Amino acid sequence: MRIGIVGAGPRGLLTLERLVAWSKQEKTTLTIDLFDLNGIGGVVWQPNQLRANYEYCQRHDLPI
Repeated sequence: MRIGIVGAGPRGLLTLERLVAWSKQEKTTLTIDLFDLNGIGGVVWQPNQLRANYEYCQRHDLPI
């Protein structure tokens, strides 16, 4: 299965993580293309927003 995710901000990365977890559980091979003109983190993930980034990751159980 091939999937494209548009946006590499927090929601796009969370979607990526959940798809990877699902594919491991189901023993399914996925090809995932991640698209964002601003790179990983998108526009939302700003170094000057470390507290907001940290709190988001904690709420959604994401690694920092």
